Amino acid sequence: MKMSNIWFGWILIVGLIVISGVSATPGDTCTTHSHCEAGEYCYDAGACSQCFNNNVCATYGNSIDGDCSKCSTSSSPTSSGVSADSTPNYYCVTACMVSVNDNNCGDNNGQTHECVSYLEAAISNPENVTNSFPINAPAGFLGCTSSACNTLCTNSGVTDVSPIAFMSASNTWCLLKDKTMWMNADQANMAAISRGCSGSHEMNGTYMHGNTHMACQSTYTAGGVSSGTILTGLFGFISANLVASALV
Repeated sequence: MKMSNIWFGWILIVGLIVISGVSATPGDTCTTHSHCEAGEYCYDAGACSQCFNNNVCATYGNSIDGDCSKCSTSSSPTSSGVSADSTPNYYCVTACMVSVNDNNCGDNNGQTHECVSYLEAAISNPENVTNSFPINAPAGFLGCTSSACNTLCTNSGVTDVSPIAFMSASNTWCLLKDKTMWMNADQANMAAISRGCSGSHEMNGTYMHGNTHMACQSTYTAGGVSSGTILTGLFGFISANLVASALV
């Protein structure tokens, strides 16, 4: 009888240890590493992952023993919504000063076919994004391509401490590429535009780009899409020819 009680006690203790060590699975929300399973981390978007900070590996559980170098990421999206083989050095957004058909990125492409209007961008106060900003309110905002951002943001000096910088010469906001959580909704909304996405959502007192946790996962393309006045002119040319044909 005593032996059976002893074995029961040991089994109970081992069971409690196992249960206490497994409190979350990859993708579960967390605020500290202790909320995740052994070998997982609570990365900065507030979810458990085997890859610390989840910036190199594909979303949730695609690493081996927490070693990001062993991940298979040739075509998998990362937590920031970018394929690992097309990760930019920076994300960036340019101001469309005249109309939503502007393209100041420099290569006639952008993350969207036209600028996101100021109203749709939901930037409540530009001072929340950066200390400096255009003197006149822009008509909208356009996320640029990877190559354009590399050119526009080379001297931006963005860091973990200062993850967004405004380049007045080009009316461009440069954003740290690995940043996923932002101080306020306006910064997160701007980060979403840089990824061809929109909106933001709050997580534990900070804000993540995208209306939902996975909203921006597949919206970014390194080469962007045709955007701005060239695309508008093409549509105008086609429309004019259709009208002319109809009148003949």
